Amino acid sequence: MDAILSLVCNYYLDIILSASVALLVAIFTLLHAIANGTKVLLHYNIMKMGKQLLRQNTITEFELNELVEMYNPYENLKGNGTAKRIVISAKDKYVKDLERIKNNDK
Repeated sequence: MDAILSLVCNYYLDIILSASVALLVAIFTLLHAIANGTKVLLHYNIMKMGKQLLRQNTITEFELNELVEMYNPYENLKGNGTAKRIVISAKDKYVKDLERIKNNDK
């Protein structure tokens, strides 16, 4: 009787373990797809906003902060260097705008 009970328990444990592994793989696949989708959306928005900011006469602190707040999670998702270059260019333009405004006030 104990042998049969042990066999049944092992059988169901194997089924539960296999189902758990399959579920974890499905969850990981879904999370990976969500992360990739998020990265694509962030990249699009960073590029769109960054190019718009670079075409403007000046960049405000608020606008720069919005761009950087989008870039930080994008960077954490291992985004590429294109968006980084846009953010660096926007930061450089912001600093130059501040210097120009400061020099005009003198």
